[in-house]
Amino acid sequence: MAAGASPWAAPFGAPAVAPSAPAAPTQAPSPDAVFKSAIRPILLSHCAPCHEPGGKMYAKLPFDEPSVLASHVPGVKKRLKGDDLKAFESWIAMSAGKS
Repeated sequence: MAAGASPWAAPFGAPAVAPSAPAAPTQAPSPDAVFKSAIRPILLSHCAPCHEPGGKMYAKLPFDEPSVLASHVPGVKKRLKGDDLKAFESWIAMSAGKS
């Protein structure tokens, strides 16, 4: 190798390509993280104040508890539409796959 030449230098006429580092694996968000970031805001906009602390349904069905929502899927699905329903269904599927 010539003095001062880079060990990564391409031969004359070849395109110079830097070695690539392996891509870091991306982790999917946990069901709990998705509940906090996506599902809770939906519930707050559709189900408050009744299913929130102090509401008339909170003692029976507290919607700040993921397990309560997971055990009442048909009832919740009746009340959501469009992207909100899709997000909820996705969270339920993700939660069912959690061990």
